[in-house]
Amino acid sequence: MRRRSLRSCCSPANVLASNRKKEAVSEENRRHSVRIAARLEVRFRANDVDSSGFIDDLSETGAWIDTPQPLPVGTEVGLTFEIHDAQAEVPVSASGLVVRVEPTVGMAVEFTDLDSEISDRIRFYVGALFFGQDPADLA
Repeated sequence: MRRRSLRSCCSPANVLASNRKKEAVSEENRRHSVRIAARLEVRFRANDVDSSGFIDDLSETGAWIDTPQPLPVGTEVGLTFEIHDAQAEVPVSASGLVVRVEPTVGMAVEFTDLDSEISDRIRFYVGALFFGQDPADLA
């Protein structure tokens, strides 16, 4: 089986182009980066209170977190979670801002401070899963 190179399958231009072909996106629901379905445990901290939930979808710019007690819109939050790639489990620490809330369901968090290496690894992870590949199989 022929594998696509990381650069060709996961470049932002190719991922976005492929996403546009798969579905028409309305103006009000347009995303600037590809999102993938995920189920990753996440711990988050805001106002000296620790909580947890699950990342239900992930992009290089943010995440939807399933939690029965979402934080209010505008809350700054610290996140920690792990993604898995060919190298290992990669711990991710990020700062974010709650941008949307559905009470008792969850919240959308936009990343506000991501290390460039972590941002690249999230992009790789998201791109690989978007194209139906296991990130652990790509080296």
